[in-house]
Amino acid sequence: MNILFLDIDGVVIHRGESENLDVGSESVDLLNSLIDEENLNIVVSSTHRLSLSDGEVVRFLQNMGIETPDFVDMTPIIKGKPRGLEILMWLQNNSWDRFVIVDDDPSDIKPLEEFVVVTSMEEGFGEDHYEQVQEILAAQDVSRLPHIQKLWEEWGDGLKGFGT
Repeated sequence: MNILFLDIDGVVIHRGESENLDVGSESVDLLNSLIDEENLNIVVSSTHRLSLSDGEVVRFLQNMGIETPDFVDMTPIIKGKPRGLEILMWLQNNSWDRFVIVDDDPSDIKPLEEFVVVTSMEEGFGEDHYEQVQEILAAQDVSRLPHIQKLWEEWGDGLKGFGT
């Protein structure tokens, strides 16, 4: 299973040509093409997940025009811990083949930066990001698994008391 860890603000919702934040139709079209072409499943890593239930996340994505695949999930919420650790926890607890993270603010996912495509609040997800996602996915193979396991072991120490 190929996974797209998806942030929303700065990826799908951005300023574009105006000063107002809005859903970028070009960003949505590109994401839909990418999801289809790379057979990606979506895991929402955006802070929007803090206010969404499992059922609401699909409607949330669809309301923005994203054609949701069969599998849609959200990273776990670990208060006081960085999103990178939440992504690692999701990877540790689920089955996957390849993954990529699309986010406009990778500051709290630094240990995973080789898997991150960085967008911006001004422009959102564009054609250059599309190509970067494809490159990251194409470069992954099973040999990456020990690297992810090592990151989990390093970061996982910070989870004592969080039920892991």
